Amino acid sequence: MFDLFDIILDHTARQRFALVWLFNTYPAKSFSGYEIIEYMKQDPYDRILTRRILPFASNPFITESDSKTIPTFLRDRLKELIGMGAIEFSGTDVHVKKYKLGKLLLKDYSEEFNLKHKDDLDLMAQFSHSLAKYSELPFAYALDMLIKSSSLNFDDGEGSEDSFTIVDFETPFIKDFKLKERIQDLYTAISEKQYVDLSCSGHYQAERDPELITLKDFMPYVLKESRGQWYVVGKCPVDAEFRNIAVNRIMDNPVFDYERQFSRESFKPEEYWNGCAGITRYGSPLTISFRVRNGNVYNNIDYIRATPIIKGHQEVKQEGEWMKVTLSKVFMGPELVRIIRSFGRNNLCDITPRWLEEDLWETENRKDITFSLALLSDTDSMKWKCQAEKQLQIHSGGENSRAVMKSEKSLNKKGWYSVSLKYVLVNSTFFYFMDKVKLGFGTARISNFNWSMLK
Repeated sequence: MFDLFDIILDHTARQRFALVWLFNTYPAKSFSGYEIIEYMKQDPYDRILTRRILPFASNPFITESDSKTIPTFLRDRLKELIGMGAIEFSGTDVHVKKYKLGKLLLKDYSEEFNLKHKDDLDLMAQFSHSLAKYSELPFAYALDMLIKSSSLNFDDGEGSEDSFTIVDFETPFIKDFKLKERIQDLYTAISEKQYVDLSCSGHYQAERDPELITLKDFMPYVLKESRGQWYVVGKCPVDAEFRNIAVNRIMDNPVFDYERQFSRESFKPEEYWNGCAGITRYGSPLTISFRVRNGNVYNNIDYIRATPIIKGHQEVKQEGEWMKVTLSKVFMGPELVRIIRSFGRNNLCDITPRWLEEDLWETENRKDITFSLALLSDTDSMKWKCQAEKQLQIHSGGENSRAVMKSEKSLNKKGWYSVSLKYVLVNSTFFYFMDKVKLGFGTARISNFNWSMLK
């Protein structure tokens, strides 16, 4: 085969052939340029690329000088295949281009995979076994109906009796009739872009009494599973940020508006939760680091190496019995705090930024803090103070319920106000509050604040 292949195909055709073979082998996978190079180093792709009339031919997709450089040969071939429609761009990261099988070749799969053969039916039955835990979701029901209707094409009227589960998903739904009904209703509302009026109960703050939150014209965007819990994620028209609502905390009888549809803005779950340890994402992404060692019982170091805290965002460096862990561009949230806590207080040190220690150990590190703020008027000052008290939870049941905020005109700097915070908790809430102040409030400017306490 390869002798004939050498004669009829030139070098660039051979390169295109190897690439199409790769994408055809993994029709559902997206590849970055660096991932493609790693595959091209292996057979059968390397054998295709180096098989020539002249011996000792080198692989054109591999560069020895700089392993982080994507060769011109590869960029050119990918561009040609995109022009042919054989592959196309994939992914959301503007800094890393990804490629996947194009619609031209993917069409062949859809035409061939039509359950006309019993082997296809058996394969679909295996899919159904894996999705059995998610039978509350309509797509699992639709798959089951497809299998049952297609099985009528065969004499025995049934799929293979020895089909079995290949992939076992970790978390099933709780077998609860109300939850099942709620999930199905929300699934339809998301699909049809329906507004929902609902009420949900509770919160996760220790010192606050349970409360009832009522949302009107809530726009559901996606059902999200995180750590054994199910959430509906969306927003109200007045919201700037998305809300996460635990489905099992939604009160009875949400009202679905069948007459109106909301306008859905672009929302990509894989991008929105990139850098999150769970469902929660506070503020802007940041970098945190700490050193960790093994405990008396558990091997923390090998565990972190094998199971990254946040995949794609973790770097580790061994330093004797300690290992330095750096998490870059990650979002804070209670899930991340609980993961780091689990390694043991005596097995962690050199935690940065400093305020993260308060989130981890809740040592009540409270300080008196002052800074100056430039505002246009007394009205702006009062407005800013109200917002600040809300963000810092300086209210009954809030984490800073015992804190006091004062704002007074500066005597020697026109347009500036002296702000004092007494007994405020220096943790992530305070960090994100000061980060917003630094970015500005209207025409606000800040000075005389000791930023080193947050680093």
